[in-house]
Amino acid sequence: MKDASDQAVLDLARDLVAQAAPHELPLFAATSAAYLAHPGDAAGGDGDQALGFGVEAAAAFLTPAALVVARQVIDALRAALGRSAERIADDTADGLLDRILHRGGDRDAAAAPAALSRDQLVAVRDAAIAKAKALGLSAKQADMLGDALAGKLAIGS
Repeated sequence: MKDASDQAVLDLARDLVAQAAPHELPLFAATSAAYLAHPGDAAGGDGDQALGFGVEAAAAFLTPAALVVARQVIDALRAALGRSAERIADDTADGLLDRILHRGGDRDAAAAPAALSRDQLVAVRDAAIAKAKALGLSAKQADMLGDALAGKLAIGS
């Protein structure tokens, strides 16, 4: 059963594939189902197979790499958002305590998190390219995947 994190991975990977390798979209559902069933296989878990494809065949497809990179990005974003939410919750609790104890000082704890900075986008893009190359994609495919990811995170659509 897919959780929200799995769905976010699939949504991001599908967007990346649609932008960088749209000819692979007809196989996306089957490839993503295989990925969710055995995510370690896509990262080269046994060295010879990646989602049921041989190493040479998998390197020709962007979808397995897009799924692995999307998982890495979603996990990193979830961790960063978790830390941010924890800080916001602490600030909110402090503000509520101040109000309960009538200590004044109205804090704005509900500020929305900022978008990724240019440096953060570059770091995410570079990490995605490095991971894609490690998964056997060509430099051109890896660059397309990294650019698609950075673009998606920068503009959101």
